[in-house]
Amino acid sequence: MGGQYTAGTKTLVMIGMYGTIDDADTSVDHMIEGMTNAPGAEVGVPEKKFTPSGGGKPLTCGVDMKNQAGQKVTFPFCVWGTSSTTANVALVDAADPAKDPKSIDLQALADTASKIRDEVQVPVSG
Repeated sequence: MGGQYTAGTKTLVMIGMYGTIDDADTSVDHMIEGMTNAPGAEVGVPEKKFTPSGGGKPLTCGVDMKNQAGQKVTFPFCVWGTSSTTANVALVDAADPAKDPKSIDLQALADTASKIRDEVQVPVSG
C-alpha cells in the first residue's frame, strides 16, 4: 500500500505493507535500517518514540539526510508496526529541501502520521 500527496511545496509519502507480521518491532527496525543505511543517507536526528498529541500508540520518528542529484534533502519520517500493518510516513518540502534536521517538528509529523495510521491500519484477521 502507498500514496503520495502534495500541497504547495510539501509532499507527504506513505509506504506500507499488511499481512501477518510476527514481530512488529523488528519490522519497524528493518524499515528504519533500510532508510538510514541507504547509499547517500545519514542520520540528521536519531529516531525516537513520539506519542500523538491526541493519544494513541507511539510512533518512531526521526530525520534522515539524503543526497539526491548532488543536493542534500532533509527527510523526516515516522514509522509504526502492528501485527497486521507496518508503514512509513515521510514529508519533504521542496521550498527548503536542505532544512536543518534539528528544526523539524517531529511531534507535528507524529500527529499527522497517527491520523494516517488510523485510516490505513488493516484489522487483524482471525
